[in-house]
Amino acid sequence: MKKSNFVKKLIALAVSAFMAIGCAGTAFAAVDYTPTAKDVEATDVTYTGISSDDDCLRGKALDPYDDSTRLMLKKFHSQYDGKYSLYLIIGIVGSADDDGSRITIVEDHASTVSGMKVFQFDTKDSKWGTVSASKGAGKIFVTVRKRGAIAIGIPGESSGGGTTPKEKQASSVTITPSSKLISYYGTVDLTATVKPVDAVDKTVTWEAASSNASIADHGDGTCSVTCTGAGNVKVTAKTANNKKRTITLTGPKAASSVSLKATVKKLAKGDTSFITATVKPDNAIDKTVTWECLSGNATIEDHGNGTCTVTCTDAGTIKIRAYAPNNKKATISLTGPKKATGVSLKANDKTLALNGSTIVTATVSPKDALDKTVTWESASDNARVTDNGDGTCTVTCTGAGNVKVKATTVTGKSRTLTITGPKNATSVSVKKSSYKLGVGETAQPTATVNPKNVIDSSVTWSSEDPSIATVSSEGLITAVAPGKTYIYATAHNGKVGKCTITVK
Repeated sequence: MKKSNFVKKLIALAVSAFMAIGCAGTAFAAVDYTPTAKDVEATDVTYTGISSDDDCLRGKALDPYDDSTRLMLKKFHSQYDGKYSLYLIIGIVGSADDDGSRITIVEDHASTVSGMKVFQFDTKDSKWGTVSASKGAGKIFVTVRKRGAIAIGIPGESSGGGTTPKEKQASSVTITPSSKLISYYGTVDLTATVKPVDAVDKTVTWEAASSNASIADHGDGTCSVTCTGAGNVKVTAKTANNKKRTITLTGPKAASSVSLKATVKKLAKGDTSFITATVKPDNAIDKTVTWECLSGNATIEDHGNGTCTVTCTDAGTIKIRAYAPNNKKATISLTGPKKATGVSLKANDKTLALNGSTIVTATVSPKDALDKTVTWESASDNARVTDNGDGTCTVTCTGAGNVKVKATTVTGKSRTLTITGPKNATSVSVKKSSYKLGVGETAQPTATVNPKNVIDSSVTWSSEDPSIATVSSEGLITAVAPGKTYIYATAHNGKVGKCTITVK
């Protein structure tokens, strides 16, 4: 057959299923049709439909060039007021100048043709109305005056009459996603699905069901919802016939706690530690944190993202506090360097002779004291102290008596060390205590100045009667003439030791 201009323009009169038909368990009866379309200018063009035992008919256009396809009619129960049990739905599409087209429905079962009624759905008024149709031998001729859908109805056995199909109303509406997290000023896109799919009006309006929801309705069954405050976000979708569905999106919460973690907890002067504040819950509406140094010597650099850098500036324990929203706060302690609490001294030599020297070392406590500097000074008249600059000093004995040296820390803690120094003579002993000599004979006694660490162990020798015996400066005695006399050994401070000399 020739293709008409109507077909050339629109690939013929495309026919699609316009109404939803239930699948599972629905009884159906197949009626063979050979629908043809004929416009005012051209000859007939043969169309065939599709055949199926399920709902695959819905949403598919008739193929005008496949003679093997077949249209299927399904039996409707409780459809269109229950007045008709079978309908063939043909969608008419195209441009406005298609008015006057004529569709021919060929029915192989003439007995049912006589009961058919033809309706057209007006998309403007959203209503069904009858359209002109004439009958021939096994055929129904329908003149189409406007675009839309055509329903060819076969009355059911229990048909109670009626002339028009019933428009399907929305029975329910669902929203996807039905649950999801949404952040503060975050946006989630929602889609409403109206059932049944062939409802006459699928219009959906969106409503905020919570005070913290801001909705942008896109007009196509979708919307974007934005969270504007703490708490769960609730959104409602409502159909034209007042079917509703409300879903809840998990929104941000108020801060419930804040915790702190430091990269370094023990600091020397000038050291830094990076501190991170974690505000809970994870979807807290506000995680802003401010910082404060509660005690200690430190500076804080706030990075503005819940972190800060703490720099130690002096000795002492450092306490840092973070303040989070909702009156939540947390404190962390950092161990800074300590102040000197004491000092101990140790000398290399415990005893000094006159003009003798020794090294004294100062040990400042605690070991991690911030400043271990000490100042040295003499604590006795006979001590000369030289600071070596490394925590030690050199002490020199300058006179008799114990040598005392003092070390003082920067915090004022001090310690004095006493080193045993030389003593003044307490006695002099001469060995032997008596000699018997002939004239001209000599003797060499020894003198010992006590104590052992006497400052000066030298003695001066003298003879009580040089006419009987003389003594040299080294203590050598020489007998001069018969008689008896004493030889004296005198220490630096006048202590004397003696021996008796008898000359024969």
